[in-house]
Amino acid sequence: MRAQFEESPPGPIHGGLNPRELESLGLCPEEVLDFSASKNFLEGTLSRMGLECLPSAANFLLIRVGDASRLRLELLKRYKICVRDCGSFGLPEHIRVGVRNIEDSRRLVRALKLATATISENHE
Repeated sequence: MRAQFEESPPGPIHGGLNPRELESLGLCPEEVLDFSASKNFLEGTLSRMGLECLPSAANFLLIRVGDASRLRLELLKRYKICVRDCGSFGLPEHIRVGVRNIEDSRRLVRALKLATATISENHE
């Protein structure tokens, strides 16, 4: 159940949005905090895996992965995870992933580990 804000909202909670603005977007403050935690988890974990994430204030990450087109197909075929190949806008070594809940983020990380290992093995 989402919190209702009857009174004038207190100050900004995240990204300059106050509780009433979050509610108008269909979000509650807890969901915004979950989003931030999930994004931080993804950025940190991917970095430890040796994958570079470009800085982003948006709800997605651009990740340098090498052959983005091949990785996209591997993720889709084997793990049923769809990511955006960024070659169409000049970043052929990057994929774009949406930041989702923590469970989905963990699933993405596991799939990326396996998919990048599979691609590496096939190149040797």
